Amino acid sequence: AVNEAVACIRRKSARGFVNGVLRGIGRSLVGSQEEADDVPWSRRVLGRESGWVVFHRDIVPDRARDPAGWLAAAGSMPRGVVERWLARAEFETVLGWVRGHNAPPRVVLRANRLRGTRDELLEALKEAGAEAEPGTRPEAVILGGTDDAAWASLWQGRATVQDETAMAVAPLLDPQPGERVVDLCAAPGGKTTHLAELMGDQGRVDALDVSASRLERVERAAVRLGLTSIAAAAIAADQAEPPEGPPVDRVLVDVPCSNSGVLRRRVEARWRLEELDRAALRGTQDELLRRAAGWVRPGGVVVYSTCSIEPEENQEVVAAFVAEHPGWQVVEERSADPSVGSADGGYMAK
Repeated sequence: AVNEAVACIRRKSARGFVNGVLRGIGRSLVGSQEEADDVPWSRRVLGRESGWVVFHRDIVPDRARDPAGWLAAAGSMPRGVVERWLARAEFETVLGWVRGHNAPPRVVLRANRLRGTRDELLEALKEAGAEAEPGTRPEAVILGGTDDAAWASLWQGRATVQDETAMAVAPLLDPQPGERVVDLCAAPGGKTTHLAELMGDQGRVDALDVSASRLERVERAAVRLGLTSIAAAAIAADQAEPPEGPPVDRVLVDVPCSNSGVLRRRVEARWRLEELDRAALRGTQDELLRRAAGWVRPGGVVVYSTCSIEPEENQEVVAAFVAEHPGWQVVEERSADPSVGSADGGYMAK
């Protein structure tokens, strides 16, 4: 581990310093233990999935004097990010989020209901030698490993890789067979294909995105899953009207966000969170929600979703929209925290 870390240092003159620091920490290591109540906080950091890694000398700041400093150092998080979280949640809650963001993510499959039930997918996976168990969502299968035995079902179009929080978004929109549904930020297509599956591949799902190259992934996913109701089209960032066709019944707007709920999967994204232009991001989110609402027919439905746990990207966006647009109301809101063993963090509102 030390060798790999040193090899990552681009400035050769710093490598000896890094090597010395890391080897000094290594010599201070006591080991891993599940409980560490008798160990000072300054001498322990988070274990990989649970418990603690313990040292015989001070390694990180003391929690009592500097809780944000301890979380940042012991959990490999930017200090400004944990300070934001501590401003709105208790220490133990934030500790759970940080643990979750450092735990290895589970691989979860969504069964393609058009090519078999979840139980049939589970049976096929187990017959192939894969470790698999049912998830909490009715279509979800959790893999115990990532051996090659699991992937045949993907190539056969029987499943899609998708976390359970993301798996809850399309059912909240509740698309019906024969309707016209728009996915306004569709690429790479996990939620788009879920919409088409829920509709029995009957009707029309417009998969829209500003990136034509990323839409190719949506099209490939549709072919793999045997879906013919998806129409992918690149749009301009400021496109005011939906593509021509029948009235739009429902719109999913899964907006660009900080990704603060999925840092276990996008491990480098944490180091960009403090540099985000949050005002610009919020402006984009507000505009996309307004556009989605303007595209649906009277009585239509919009679902707004993010993979963020920040209120200013979630509840505050929806509350501001409803306050500014008479006739719209929030039917349901859901949020998920990125704790260990659970699904990813995120938010959705209908």
